[in-house]
Parts: sequence; C-alpha cells; structure tokens
Amino acid sequence: MQTINELRELGLDDNEIKVYLSCLAEGGLDVKGIAQKSGLIRTTVYGVLQSLMKKGLVSIVKKEGVKFFRAASPKELLSIIEQKKAKISSIIPELEKIRSAVPSFYNIEFFEGRNGVKTITNDIISIPNQIVKVVGAGKKWLEFSESFATIYYRKKKEQNVRTKTILNNSKEERESMKNAKVKNSEFKFIKDIDVTNIAIFIYHDKVSFVSYEQSPRGFIIKDKEFNRIQNIFFDNLWDKAKI
Repeated sequence: MQTINELRELGLDDNEIKVYLSCLAEGGLDVKGIAQKSGLIRTTVYGVLQSLMKKGLVSIVKKEGVKFFRAASPKELLSIIEQKKAKISSIIPELEKIRSAVPSFYNIEFFEGRNGVKTITNDIISIPNQIVKVVGAGKKWLEFSESFATIYYRKKKEQNVRTKTILNNSKEERESMKNAKVKNSEFKFIKDIDVTNIAIFIYHDKVSFVSYEQSPRGFIIKDKEFNRIQNIFFDNLWDKAKI
C-alpha cells in the first residue's frame, strides 16, 4: 500500500502507522477501540500513543472522563519532513568538511543489502536536470524496488531527471515498462544481452553497477574517464537497439 510505504519513509514504524491510521479513520478512539482496530494489545498501544503525541500526530480529547485519542491533520506530517531537513541542514557543513578530508583516490564505494542499493538509487537522481543512461533495471528492478519505487519516480520527476534505458528485447521486459509508476523514461530493446539481474547506471561523472539477486549489492565508481568510456559504449548500443 503506497500510503504505508510513504509513512515508513517519514520514520514511522509499523505500530505507529497502525495506530495513527486507526485514529485518523475514526476521528477519535479510546485505547480499547484503538487496540481493536489496529490489532495491537493495549500495553503496546499506550507506548505507541506516547510516541505519536511527542511527534505531534495524535492529541487527547476527554469525554465524560474518558480519554479519546484523535489523529492530527495529515498536514502535520509535513512538519516531520521540515524538522528532519532542519536537523540535516545544520550538520551538512561539518559532514562535508569531514568528507573533503578524504584523499581523492577513494573513487569507489561499495554497498550491500536493500538499503545499500537504495542509497545508490538516490545518488543517481541527486542532481537535477540530468539524463541518466541505464542498461538493465527492468522487470526485476521494479520487483526488487517495490517498496520505494513510487518515491524514487516521484523524486526523479521533481528533479527533472530523465533516463534512457536499454533492456532485453523480450515480451516480459516490454510489458513491465508500461507500469504506471515509470516516469520520465525512454526505452530501447536489444537482443542477446542478458541484463535481467543487474543494471548499469551512467550519470554525472560516475558509473554504478547494481545486482538485484538474493544478496543485493552494488558500487559507485567516480571517475570522469571511466564515465566517458561507458558513455561511448552506451551510445553505440543505443544506436543499435530497437524501440
């Protein structure tokens, strides 16, 4: 469910989401009602309510001596984003200072796991108004990234990042790219190149390689010359590929 994925992105855990949505749907519930609607035990509900109140997402209303908990306006969710932005913005100068001290020959970064691959994906769309060249990242990528694909394509559109992607010329790949989530993308297809489980991203002055197999992993190479060569290889393939 897209709503749940988006709330997770804001930092709410599954129990907080259940309680918040229960309160939102009913317009106000006591603890017993929240427990019944959310499927959580009362002791858990008490702790979750305390957490949501600290975040300003739930308030208390007393009716005939009984406490009812009401979800705040969904617009309050925006304040969570603003608070996070403010905190991150305050430490960026110090973090950049630390990063700039790293010798320039450290041009390769390796990432493991789903979150590691997600970090690479975010890096790809980090600079606005770019064209990213991609080999792979078709049907298997959509299946792998189901939990964050909607957010990725939304950010991609906001950043005005466009992609040119080369995929296997198969019925499955062609059908998968008709997915409504896919935005700002141009596709071509080519035979005899198996890129089902991997993807190559050529962007900025970098090249990223990602595997979506059972142990997701990938790495980013930041090297202008390597990027230039990969662009040449891609452009040659693009000219041979079919729409």
